[in-house]
Amino acid sequence: MAPQIAYLFLKHGFKVVLWDPFIHQAAINYIEGKSAKELQRKRITQEQRDAICGNFSASDAIEIISNANLVIEAVKEDENIKRDVYLKVGKVVANNAVVASNTSSFSINKLSSYVKDPSRFLGMHYFNPVESLELIEIVPGDNTTKETIDVITRLTEELGKMAVLTKDSPGFVVNRILIPMINEAANMIDKGVASAEDIDKAMRLGANHPLGPLALGDLIGLDVCLTIMESLVKEGKYEISSLLRKLVSEGLLGRKSNKGFFEYQKQK
Repeated sequence: MAPQIAYLFLKHGFKVVLWDPFIHQAAINYIEGKSAKELQRKRITQEQRDAICGNFSASDAIEIISNANLVIEAVKEDENIKRDVYLKVGKVVANNAVVASNTSSFSINKLSSYVKDPSRFLGMHYFNPVESLELIEIVPGDNTTKETIDVITRLTEELGKMAVLTKDSPGFVVNRILIPMINEAANMIDKGVASAEDIDKAMRLGANHPLGPLALGDLIGLDVCLTIMESLVKEGKYEISSLLRKLVSEGLLGRKSNKGFFEYQKQK
């Protein structure tokens, strides 16, 4: 998600720096490759591509973010990893910077206990694929100031997206509805109610969904779906599909592993 979010900001004229101690070169390759494809398809001009590439830099050194006005955390849905990132960010980030999380499952209030200034921290939840999906969920914590909310709401509009303000609740809005549906579709496969293909066909044709729940789960990543379901289960409302757990334990995570509920061609 991080390179996708970076590309969205770059296309709207922002300067973006990306810190990643492991795959920063992959992010550079993504930005260069994505902008080259868009130039080839005449979606951007050469001048725009030059600006996109010129306004982007990535490094394994965290000092690269020291002058950022906004820091967006978009790491794996693992609380320990997120905690370590926030603690490191807090040592170098400017006092007036807003810090936002792209988490799809963790409590903003809980994550705020790891940040430098909880009043300037909130959730800014993007959806995959970032460029084509219009929604950004804005999730304030109990200590988030109105000024911070207003800044991120205006920024969302500048990015050409639509903002929905939601309370800090498991799954927020979309995933609180969507992930249990994907989980139940997995249960239906497990119980032999229908095949994966027919479940998705039924939801496309009967509910006018552009993508069936199982294909959507593969797109999101089944590991992410499982993490979100686990946060919803804590409320005592759901049981996690045994098939979903099995696929994740076997490393069959959806499109990112080329197999989940369905099989996909290996990404080049």
